Amino acid sequence: MKTNTLRNQQGFTLIELLVVIAVIGILAGLVLVSMGGSREKARDARRFSDLRQITGAIESVNNDDSSYFKHALSIGSIPVIANSDGYKYLAAMTDPLNDNTFKYVWVGNTGTGKCGNLFEGHYFCAFGKMELPGDCGSDNRYYVINQNGQKERCDSVDYVATPPNICTCATW
Repeated sequence: MKTNTLRNQQGFTLIELLVVIAVIGILAGLVLVSMGGSREKARDARRFSDLRQITGAIESVNNDDSSYFKHALSIGSIPVIANSDGYKYLAAMTDPLNDNTFKYVWVGNTGTGKCGNLFEGHYFCAFGKMELPGDCGSDNRYYVINQNGQKERCDSVDYVATPPNICTCATW
């Protein structure tokens, strides 16, 4: 009787340990697969937030200078946004991924002249490409900010690879 009691208290068998490790591995794999979409959603949410901050900074420059912040074309990052006195409202920003597909784009608005009924200094445009297609049904979904506000845009064109001209972008 004593030998059976000692035998039961020695621990788990190798088979039991392997089964437990296999079950933990399967559960961990399921969790990682289900979280893949969450990461994309989180990066898209950050893009929305970043572009809203950029809009606020640009409006602050407009209040100071009576014209919008001007800068040359920038693909990959939004430049430092400052007024004419050099006060910085926002540091440079890059896309959460900032790879070959997903980048922030500041459409150049320096020395461009008039866009329709808008005079230079009264328009700007920047956008970020979103990862999730949303209601677009295409891979090219953008969140655009310009002097008219903020909106989502779906298009067949990859504007990160081929940015639009400022007059096109300012009227989206």
